[in-house]
Amino acid sequence: MTGLFAAVSAALGFALIAIPNVEMITASIFLSGMLLGRMRGAIVGVTAEFIYSALNPMGTAFPPLMAAQVITMGIVGFAGGLTAALVKERVYFIRAVIIGFIGFLVTLNFDFWTTISFPISAGFNMEQIITTLKLGLPFAIPHLAGNTIIFALIINPAYSNLRKFVPIAVWMLILTAVTFLPVGVNAGENIYETNSEAFESIYYEDMGDILSTIPGVFQYDLGLFGQPLYLFNELGTPNVLLYGIPLNSRYTGLFDYNQMAPNYLKRIALDNGSKAGLVSAEGAVNCTPRTFDPEIPYSRINYRDGYYGLGVVDFIFAQKLGAYRGFQIGGRISEFNGRRSFSEHKMEQFRSALYWRRPQSWDLTAVFITNRNKTQITQTTDRRLAARSDLFLTAQDSLSQSSAVVHYYFTEDNYYGKPDPLEEGYDLKLQRNFHHRSFQFRPSLYLNWYRVNSGNGSKENQASAVGSMTTLYSISENLSAEGALSLEAGRDMLPGAALTLTAQIDERSKASLSLERSGKSPAFICRTYDLTTENVYLPGSYIWELPPDAEIEPNYNLDPEITNAVRAFGDFNIGDLISMKPSLFFKQLENHIRLSFIGDNTYTWLNDEICSISGAGTEFFTGRWRGFGLKISYTLQTMDEWRNFIPASYGQCWIDYRNRAFEDNLDYAIEIHGRYIGEREGEIGGVYRMLGDDNIWGVRFTFKISDFTLFWGNENIFARQYEIIPGYKMIHREEVWGVNWIFWD
Repeated sequence: MTGLFAAVSAALGFALIAIPNVEMITASIFLSGMLLGRMRGAIVGVTAEFIYSALNPMGTAFPPLMAAQVITMGIVGFAGGLTAALVKERVYFIRAVIIGFIGFLVTLNFDFWTTISFPISAGFNMEQIITTLKLGLPFAIPHLAGNTIIFALIINPAYSNLRKFVPIAVWMLILTAVTFLPVGVNAGENIYETNSEAFESIYYEDMGDILSTIPGVFQYDLGLFGQPLYLFNELGTPNVLLYGIPLNSRYTGLFDYNQMAPNYLKRIALDNGSKAGLVSAEGAVNCTPRTFDPEIPYSRINYRDGYYGLGVVDFIFAQKLGAYRGFQIGGRISEFNGRRSFSEHKMEQFRSALYWRRPQSWDLTAVFITNRNKTQITQTTDRRLAARSDLFLTAQDSLSQSSAVVHYYFTEDNYYGKPDPLEEGYDLKLQRNFHHRSFQFRPSLYLNWYRVNSGNGSKENQASAVGSMTTLYSISENLSAEGALSLEAGRDMLPGAALTLTAQIDERSKASLSLERSGKSPAFICRTYDLTTENVYLPGSYIWELPPDAEIEPNYNLDPEITNAVRAFGDFNIGDLISMKPSLFFKQLENHIRLSFIGDNTYTWLNDEICSISGAGTEFFTGRWRGFGLKISYTLQTMDEWRNFIPASYGQCWIDYRNRAFEDNLDYAIEIHGRYIGEREGEIGGVYRMLGDDNIWGVRFTFKISDFTLFWGNENIFARQYEIIPGYKMIHREEVWGVNWIFWD
C-alpha cells in the first residue's frame, strides 16, 4: 500500500511538471498519511519526492534543495496522519476548513524551506535571504491558494469515502499501472508485413489475461478488423459511437480496443448478450493507451495515422462494485504525441511502424464525483426513488504547447495579415440544477478574466460576468420548451433572452425553433440535428436574424436610416463532399431597398487534394443590380514527418463587380502560395489585387527557422513595409472549474 501511494504521488508530480504552481503530489502524500498513518505517510512523502526530484526531466535538484524537498514532503505525510485523528469526528464543513488550513500550512512550510535552501547554502546574509523570500512570494501565492482549495474540496471528500474501502481503491490503483505495460513492450518496435489477425493478437495476447483477473473489468474479443460492436442500454436502444466508449448507465468497464487501426475502428460498443461477461458493476474505464485519429478523410490510399498516448491513465474508485454506488473519484492523466503509428493496409497485408517521440503536449483532466445516489439499479430498468441528491465537482486543467507569434511593424499600415492576439485567463462557472418531475430550473453564474496581447506590445485585462436563468419544461416525451434570461456585465451591459421549442423527430434526428436575442442582435432560428453525430446540423440550419442597427458601408455616401432588416442563412451538407451556406439579406432603408444573395458553396475532392468554390452571389440595390462576386480556391495537401496533412500549395482567385456610389468598379485578385515541407519548412507566395483603379501586389516568404516574413507592396497604395515575426513557443493553460448540484423530489 505504501509503495502504491508513493508511485501514484510521484506519477502525479511528473504529470503536472510543465504547469507552474499546479501540482497534486502534496495532496496525494497528505492523503496517504491520512489513510495509512503518520509513519507510512512520511515514508510515502520521502520516497515520492526523492523519485520526483532525483529523476526530474528538467534536471536533478542540487543537494540542499533536494534535502529541503524530501524532508518537507515527509512532514506533509506525517501531518496527514496527525490530521486524520484531528478531524475524525468533525462534521463535514468543519473538517473541510481544518484540512484546507493544514494544507495551507504544509504548503507554506514547503515553499519557505525550498526557497531559502539556496541562499543559506550560498552564504547569503539575513537581508539577502529576506529579499529572496520577497522575490519568491508572487510564485508562492498561487501555489498556496491552489493547494488550499485542493485540500478543502478534494482531499476532504476523498478521505471521507476512501477510508471505508481502501482494499477496492488498491485494485483501482493496480489498474492504473496496467496502462504503462505496453509502453515497455512496444517502444521502438517495428512490425512489418503481418496480416491483420496476427497484428491484433500481438497486442491482445497478454493484456486479456491480466485484465481478466480484476473484478468488475471485462474485455470483448474484437474478432476481425471492421467488426461493428454495439452497446445496448437498459431500454435496448443501441448507442453507436465513433472511436469511443460512453460512460453511461451501469455498463462501465474496461474495453481494450485502442490498438486497432483507426480506419477499421468504425463503431465500438458492447452487446448485452455477448460473451464479455457483462455485470452490473463499476470498474476501471479505458485504463490503456488509446488511439487518436487525426480525422482527415481521404480515399485513394488507405493510409491511417494514430497517436498513442503513452501516459493515458483513466481510473475510477467506487465504494463497492454493485447496484448501489455511493462514491466515485476518478481522473485522467494523458500525454499525447508520445508515440506515432504509421499504418498501411493492402489486401491482407498490414504494415505498422511505431516510433518514440518526445511529448509535444500534456493534457490533464481530473474529475471528482461525490454521488449520494439512492437509485435502485436492476438488470432491466433504472427505478428512481422519491429522493435523489447528487453533488458533482469537476476540475479540468489542460496544458498545451502551441506556436505563437508577435508581429512587429516598421510602418503603421498593414497590407497582409494582422497580429494574432494572445490570450490567457481563467473561467469560473457556478451552476445549480433544480428538478421536479418534468420541470427543471437552472441558475448559473459565469465569471471570466483574461489578458489580451494586441500584438504591439500592449496588454489589456478584460473581465466579464454572465448571470443566467434557464427553465426547461417537458411537455411530452418528444416535445420540450425552454426559456432563458441572461445578463452580461463587462464593458457593456448586454441582456439576452431565448425561447426554444424542441421536438424529437425520430431516433436519429430532432428539430428546434428558437427566438433569441443576444446583445443587440435578435434572431429567429430553426435548427435540425442529426443525433448520431456531434455538432453536425443535418440536413441544414435555417437562421433568420433581425438586426435593428445593421451597418451601412461608408462607400455609399448615403447615410440612410434603416427601418427594417432581415437576414436568413442556412448550412447544408450534400453527401460528404459538398457543403452549402446560402444567405439572403434584405434591408429597407429610408430611400432604398437592398437585397443580396451570397452562396458560400464548397465542393471537395478527397484524393489528397481539396478544392472549393465559394462566395458566389449577387445583390440588388435601388432598382438595379449592384454587383456580383465569385471566389475559387484550392489546396494541395502533403504529409509532414508526423504524418499530418498540411498544405503543400494553396491559392485563390476572385472577381467582384460592384457599383460603389453608383460608379462601376471591377475588383479581382489572384493569390498563389507554395510551401516546402522537409527538415526545414518554408513558404513563398505572391498576390496581385486590383481594387478599382488601384493595383496592389506583394510577395511573402516564410521560413520555419526564424519565422521571418517579408511583405512588399506598391508605394502608391501604402509605404513599403517589412514585417518580422519572431517565433517562440507559448504555454497556454486553460482551467475550468464547475460545481453542479442536482436534487430530485
